[in-house]
Amino acid sequence: MTINFFYDLNGNQIRKEKSLEKWYYTYDFENRLTKVEYFDGTQTIVLGQFYFDGDGKRIKKVESSQTTIYIYLRWNIIFEKESSTMI
Repeated sequence: MTINFFYDLNGNQIRKEKSLEKWYYTYDFENRLTKVEYFDGTQTIVLGQFYFDGDGKRIKKVESSQTTIYIYLRWNIIFEKESSTMI
């Protein structure tokens, strides 16, 4: 079975294909991964979304029903809050 990889002009992997399955990767203007999606041949599922502050630090991660919030002191993560009910 062949797996094909596709990249944008910045070298970011934007798609992976394996038969009918496809994974899509979205990046922001700073080349930070912001979304991962999976297509099984019939529907697209968001596997993860990632949010950043103005300094480029990841402040929130959403994967399936799990949300993680990151609290920083300067550039160091000092606290992570995980929740399956957080909006």
